[in-house]
Amino acid sequence: MTLSQLVLHELWENQRDGYLTHASYEAHGALRALIDRADATMESLPAAERPLALQTLLKLVVIDEQGQLIRKQVRRNTLSAEEEVAISAFVDASLLVGDQSPAAAAEDATIRVAHEALLHQWPPLCDAIEDSWLKLQLRSDLERLAADWQQSRRNESYLLRGRRLDQMNQWATQHPGELGPLEQEFLEASGGLATRELEATRRRNRRLRTLAGGLALLLVVALLVSVLAVNARREAQAQSRLALSRQVAGEAEQLVNTRPDTAILAGLQSLSLARDHEAAPSSGLITALARVTHASQQLAGHAGAVYGVAFSRDGRLLATASQDGTLRLW
Repeated sequence: MTLSQLVLHELWENQRDGYLTHASYEAHGALRALIDRADATMESLPAAERPLALQTLLKLVVIDEQGQLIRKQVRRNTLSAEEEVAISAFVDASLLVGDQSPAAAAEDATIRVAHEALLHQWPPLCDAIEDSWLKLQLRSDLERLAADWQQSRRNESYLLRGRRLDQMNQWATQHPGELGPLEQEFLEASGGLATRELEATRRRNRRLRTLAGGLALLLVVALLVSVLAVNARREAQAQSRLALSRQVAGEAEQLVNTRPDTAILAGLQSLSLARDHEAAPSSGLITALARVTHASQQLAGHAGAVYGVAFSRDGRLLATASQDGTLRLW
């Protein structure tokens, strides 16, 4: 029954002496007639069945991408026997209508709200929609996403991931009776993809950890080789300096008798070269240097140890200070 038919039916029910009056039309306008018929139908149900009737009516509502309420056509075989009983009075009142061609199978029979005005103007349904808005939004989104996935020939790029998948799975767990076969397959496919991607990520992380471990080992080996090379180079340099020190020491020993000053300088150079590599200079060098560094003249006069010495600028005078409290000029 269309909305106009419903209005005419209501007007006839309230006719006076076989006449449809303008006053009756005003009193029972189209919208008023629709609301009154819905109220009467709901009141005809036992009180225990009314919540189920409203919940079933919500299954016939969808929120589009623009956030607008529209009617939804639902296969009747997706409704439970209890839901069918709960809304049968609305079907009898022509507030819900079914669609089934004569040649169609029984499982293809559908049902929908006859008048979209019910979604916006009938208070009980409006209140139920407002209370369940988030649930309706999620369900509508899921149905739309599943339909897009089906339309794309089930392309994996249309499947849910991450937080959105978690949100839809949580909703599906809380409302198992509201999932259609396609939506169920869509969520299962999304979950399977998430599992495969997680495993792929874990394998990739394991490979990266293995690679990082290998690189770390190579770095340690490279550092060890570098340290060994540096040590080897230092050892080679030390041996070279030591050999040079011994060579210079030998030259110093040979110069003691002929060129004592040069011998002293060579000996000091030898000591400097060998300082970090030998605990003590060679005995030959010590003996040679001792021969050229003996005292050539002694200055006696202080009774105590000398702790200060100074030369004049011209080098002709020497001043000494002693612990005996005296200062002498030489």
